[in-house]
Amino acid sequence: MTSLPLQPSNLPQLEDISDEDVGPLSPLAVSLTAGFSGSLAAAASHGFDTAKFLSQCMVLPKRFESWTGIHPADRNILFHGLGLRMARSEIASFVVVGSYLFAIDKLLSE
Repeated sequence: MTSLPLQPSNLPQLEDISDEDVGPLSPLAVSLTAGFSGSLAAAASHGFDTAKFLSQCMVLPKRFESWTGIHPADRNILFHGLGLRMARSEIASFVVVGSYLFAIDKLLSE
């Protein structure tokens, strides 16, 4: 299997690509993409939000404030409810983007 060497003549030129070449995106594809990115954002931030919530709930004496953190035995708690949060965020992002596109379509069609 041979590959072409990277030369300026083999690369696509930016001047040749325009927005008109792409075509319209379907509202369903945009909504599904928004839902997927919402679930990824929920997965990325879930551990941090759980750790912040748990640290706000703990009551520690003043002398232990500098030592606060997540105990190694409690690290599995950080991922409790991750799937539910991802599903909630995915559905919410899908509905918000879908309803926005639906409203814009109905307002601009009249």
